[in-house]
Amino acid sequence: MKDLHISKTQLEELYITENLNILDIATIYKTSKSKISKLLKSFNIRLKKINPSIPVPPKEELEKLYIDMNKTIKEIAKIYNVNRNLISNWIDGYDIIKLPIMPSKEILENYYIKEKLTLKQVSLLYNVDRRTVGRWLKEYQIPSRSNVRKYYHLKAIPFTTEQKEFIVGTLLGDGHIGRLGKNKKGKRLDMTHGSKQLDYLLYKKQIMKDFVNNLNSRIIPERNNCVIWSWASITHYEFNFYHDLFYDNTKKVVREDLIHHLTSPFSLAIWIMDDGWKNYSNIRISSESFTKEENEILKRILKVNFNLICKVCEYTRNNKKYYYLSFNKENSILLSNLIRPYFLDSLKYKLLNVEPSNLNDQSSTTTC
Repeated sequence: MKDLHISKTQLEELYITENLNILDIATIYKTSKSKISKLLKSFNIRLKKINPSIPVPPKEELEKLYIDMNKTIKEIAKIYNVNRNLISNWIDGYDIIKLPIMPSKEILENYYIKEKLTLKQVSLLYNVDRRTVGRWLKEYQIPSRSNVRKYYHLKAIPFTTEQKEFIVGTLLGDGHIGRLGKNKKGKRLDMTHGSKQLDYLLYKKQIMKDFVNNLNSRIIPERNNCVIWSWASITHYEFNFYHDLFYDNTKKVVREDLIHHLTSPFSLAIWIMDDGWKNYSNIRISSESFTKEENEILKRILKVNFNLICKVCEYTRNNKKYYYLSFNKENSILLSNLIRPYFLDSLKYKLLNVEPSNLNDQSSTTTC
C-alpha cells in the first residue's frame, strides 16, 4: 500500500468530500478496490454504507436542487450519499438542462487575460464545460491566449492616414461606432452590408487590416432570408475621438468641426460609395439621417474643401421631412472625376463618365 503514495488527507478528500466510491478511487490510482478498502481501514476512515437499491428521486425534486437552488452535482451527491456519476445519470435521464450564467466581459477578461486561468479552470468556476467558456470568449471577442499579445499590441498602434480618412468617410455613410463595456468606454467600428456589397465590405476590411476581426453573416427571415454580412474592429483608443466628432450620445450628428477632417478625396469617395446614387445626370447623397442644418454644414464643407456645389433638397414621407444632397450635372462630373481613382469597379455605376469639356449645358442647375 505504500507504493500508492496516498495520504489520509487525500483519501478523505476523495472519499468523503468528493463523495467518490472505492471503485472510482481505485480507477484514479490504477489499483484494486481491495487495496483502497484496506487503506481506508488503516486510516480509520469509516466505510460508507452501500445502498444499491436507492430509489431515483422525482424529477421535480432534482430540478429544485439543481436548477432552483443552483446546487452542483457534487453537492447533490452528498445529499443522497451517492457518487456524482449516479447523479449525472439521473439528471441526464430526466433531460434536465441548467443554462450557465454567463459572466460579464470584464470578469471573464480578468480571469482569462490578467490572471491567466485556463479554459478548464474557468469552466470549473462556473460548473460548465470548456466549450461553453470558449463560446463566451468568442461572443465577447476576447482573443485566444495565443493572440492576446497581438491584440493588446494592436490597441497601442495608431491608425494610418488612409485608415483615418476611411473612418471619416464611412461614418458619414454606413459605418457605426459601437460602445462596449459596462461603462461604454470601449469603442469599435461596426460595418454591415448585404450580399451584393460583399466585395465592398471586404475592401473596407482590407483597409483596416489587422484592426478588424472575423467576417460574420446572418440570415434575415423577415426579409426573404437575405444574407447580411458584417465585421467589427477591435476596440481602440482612437475611436473615442471619432465618436466625439460624429456622435451625440448614440445619435450620429454633423458638427462644424468636420470641416477640418473631411478634406480628402478618399474620404469623399468612401462616403459616395456608401450613400451616393445617380439619378440620370445628377449624383445624390442619401444624407437623410441628418437634419436640414447638418446637411447645410455638409454643403458648406463640400464647397470650401472641394469646390463642389450642391443643394440641400427636401421630401416628405409619412408626414416627416427628410433632406439629402444633390449635385447638378456639371458638379456631378467634377465630383466623379475627383473620386474615380478610389472607386471599386463594381460601384462605378454611381459615377458620371462625361468630361467637363463635353458638357452641353454649363449653366445647368441642381434639380430636386
